[in-house]
Amino acid sequence: YVKCPRVPADMDTKNGHRRSKIDPDKVEYVFGYNLVTPTSVEPELGLELPISSFVGNGFLHEGSALIPLKNKILTRHPYLKTTIDITDAAYDDTENYNCIRSSGSIPFIDYNNRNENLSCESILKRGYDHNGWPIAPCNYPATPDGYEKERQRLLFACLKKCISNPNDIPLKGFLSACPYRSSPLGFTKHLCINQLPRLLNEVPRGTKRYKLVRNLRSSSERTNSSLKNGLDILNNPVVMNITSASTVAAMGN
Repeated sequence: YVKCPRVPADMDTKNGHRRSKIDPDKVEYVFGYNLVTPTSVEPELGLELPISSFVGNGFLHEGSALIPLKNKILTRHPYLKTTIDITDAAYDDTENYNCIRSSGSIPFIDYNNRNENLSCESILKRGYDHNGWPIAPCNYPATPDGYEKERQRLLFACLKKCISNPNDIPLKGFLSACPYRSSPLGFTKHLCINQLPRLLNEVPRGTKRYKLVRNLRSSSERTNSSLKNGLDILNNPVVMNITSASTVAAMGN
């Protein structure tokens, strides 16, 4: 038997990476565990409480933790009704959207464009912009104008912006030839969420309401900060396996 000093004593952990605290544009590697802690936010009561935890090795893809966490919360908190789920772009997977919607909640997940071509030519060719808003014939994005819950579809309309702001219309000279001028809402289009399940949302992306709800995600950052700095539980804990790491995480909750 040979004992190699380079072999770690903790065989459960793995190398992970995170954004550098010194230079946010760089990634630094960390040997350890990854703790995912969902926070329950009650704006009317002014409460922000961690309700569960999921611990994996440092190589864990955080997006894969959402479904196990949802199932754990439903098991341990059966009376907790979740109406919205807010996450960052690491959870931008179709399976996560389906899981959230099947539980009766609305997903607010940062969209990961995954190197999509977002040039003007590409947007005009595919027919919708980075928020999922369809492009009107005048090359101007139609804005959201309603949501049908039963049919799971959104209504978009140009609202005749070419009449009120003719100088802002990308396609000059289209005003006189627009075939939708006689329509009350101008150009309209329905889009079902299942057409673009990651990009289209029950509360349309890019709207004021979407941004207002999305800002509640800062609650999770405060939870992480409390566990690391306030309670000093996750500040360099001594753990030797995933079981003890999970125990430390449960102490924090």
